[in-house]
Amino acid sequence: MRAFRRSWAVTAGLALYMGLSAAASAQINPFRGYGPGMSDEDLRLLGEATNRLNTRENAVVGGIEAWRDAQSRGGGTATLKRVYQWRGMPCHSISYDLLFAERAESRKRYYTLEWCRTSDGAWKIRD
Repeated sequence: MRAFRRSWAVTAGLALYMGLSAAASAQINPFRGYGPGMSDEDLRLLGEATNRLNTRENAVVGGIEAWRDAQSRGGGTATLKRVYQWRGMPCHSISYDLLFAERAESRKRYYTLEWCRTSDGAWKIRD
């Protein structure tokens, strides 16, 4: 159950980050209360890494974008695992290796999200 909550939190956090303005997303952090959390800056950096992978011309499987927040000591990578079509939309499967650092202990988490580009050009998490 706890793994499901963390997975949901990452999905919700990325969806919120990608779908809201910077000001709005800075006020929302769904990771609080789910064990190690991500700061607003962590979310911003993770979102930027995802955007770079999704918007790269001729995206290639195996492409990696790294991010690191010196203040929170959080960081990780986003790796493009698959490029495919779904319901006529170009889609990417992106795996995330995230390091949550709090106090002296660090914890790693792994997630995979499916992203598709909608007709208006926006990348959204596939349902």
